Amino acid sequence: MCITFSIICEELTLMTNLQSFLNAIQRCVSGPRESLDSSAPCLYFALRTPGSTLKENWMAINNWPLTKVPRWSRKIAVIPSEGDSTKYDHWKVKLVGMAIVKKGANRQAETIPNGNLPISESAHDLSQCNVLLDTGSSLSYVPDRIIAHLRALFPCSENTTPSDQVMPAEAAAATTSGTSVTTNLTLPFVVPNSVQSSSKPLWIEYKFMGMTAGDTVTVYGPVDPFLCCRNPHIPKQRFKEGLLWPFSTIPNRQDSSFDMIFGLNFFHSMFVALHCGTTTTKPYVELDDQVQGSEMNEYKLPPVSEEE
Repeated sequence: MCITFSIICEELTLMTNLQSFLNAIQRCVSGPRESLDSSAPCLYFALRTPGSTLKENWMAINNWPLTKVPRWSRKIAVIPSEGDSTKYDHWKVKLVGMAIVKKGANRQAETIPNGNLPISESAHDLSQCNVLLDTGSSLSYVPDRIIAHLRALFPCSENTTPSDQVMPAEAAAATTSGTSVTTNLTLPFVVPNSVQSSSKPLWIEYKFMGMTAGDTVTVYGPVDPFLCCRNPHIPKQRFKEGLLWPFSTIPNRQDSSFDMIFGLNFFHSMFVALHCGTTTTKPYVELDDQVQGSEMNEYKLPPVSEEE
């Protein structure tokens, strides 16, 4: 049995004394078929942008509902709560590397000059690279130094705007939700069309901490729609608008246990599997890229039968 939703559930608490969403419905769904951790629930996400060739947005519980299965990454570790290594309060992962690369028809990644993004102040200190995976955030937030690096990486007049004139996060969130916002401020950065190549498009190379010490899981995701996307309301735009926001603009931040937020636009670019832990197993995340085009039709949900 698989239950799907057209909206996204609230953030899942992995292990607490309170009854979670999954605890409340566990008698209504079957256990996982594909996971070796058969008693551990799992959430599968397939979320798309309004401009996607496939309009379906869904979350499946415990079992992937399609014949076509993503090429899931190896297991990415979830970071435990601060002060208690046995509890997991959020879907936090450790980012150990992030770069802009090019990929051709052979799908081999090619580095570009200055493509490595400064996820930390020091290459030897990854203590401030905890990433919160959050479907409830309409925006993604990264350290301000990454925004500055992206402006320099993609030189154009729009990227010379002083940092103090960047649109506040609240206004950006209202804009993405369709609310009219009057502002003289600008986007954090743009990606000019001139740097895009149909033969070797830009991709993002993510490196996450695996399940064992020293293990790194490398995953590739499309630049569009995580890093940037075209504004559908502006014809013949010379660039794609940046979708990463300076972390300093995050409104009402109270939790200091994470340093970045990968929000809804990250889920638009990736298939995401969130595997819960049990008393004997640790939670983990699996990812695969969502590439736009005819291939997306292979991930179309089957029709609901009368029995269901």
